[in-house]
Amino acid sequence: MLYLLLSIFAAIIVHLGTIAIAAQCIGVKVLMVSLGFGPTLFETEGYCLKAIPLGGSIKVLHTEIDIVTESESHTAIDQRSTTEQLAVTLSGCISLLLLAVALNGMDVLDAFIKFPSQILAGAASPTDIAQTLLQSTAFALQDPVFSDTLALVAAKFAALNLLPLPLINGGAAIALLAKRVGLSHWWPEAATHLLLLVWLGLLSSWFVAIFLYATAT
Repeated sequence: MLYLLLSIFAAIIVHLGTIAIAAQCIGVKVLMVSLGFGPTLFETEGYCLKAIPLGGSIKVLHTEIDIVTESESHTAIDQRSTTEQLAVTLSGCISLLLLAVALNGMDVLDAFIKFPSQILAGAASPTDIAQTLLQSTAFALQDPVFSDTLALVAAKFAALNLLPLPLINGGAAIALLAKRVGLSHWWPEAATHLLLLVWLGLLSSWFVAIFLYATAT
């Protein structure tokens, strides 16, 4: 369990840190790096620690969201090319996948490829398929080698964040591409809300599955 918790924390740090560094490398101003969700426990200039350390976010300067002076407009993310914006958006997932491969070789790609379908199947059947997946994951995480656990978590975390859903990297990347080719005008806001509900539904179903698994073991 300790290796799992450390691996999750390390994966989050790598994911968020890479995005922040990638943004800074192309001259984008990073306003806040937030680790976790929920109530704020600690905040200093540019950094924030929240109560639930499962995920996080990077806030960068954006002319459509923030008050931006003319002198700093060149440091806003939306003033960069689509390629640069995509590079920043996907950098965290790419770094996690590279870390997984570096630690455990190309075999870890199998976990990365299968994870999206496992997420959907488990959410659709929290009392059956999800239980089987959780059991197999628990068995895989019994490996006493920390690097193997970190590799598995990093690969799955990368795959999770690449799902084409709001609030995560995959959804942000698709939104950027849609805007670039002019399709964003044809995408109704209600569709985004629907996808957000799908995302929340997936999370809720898996929380139920994990609770059932934990109480049964």
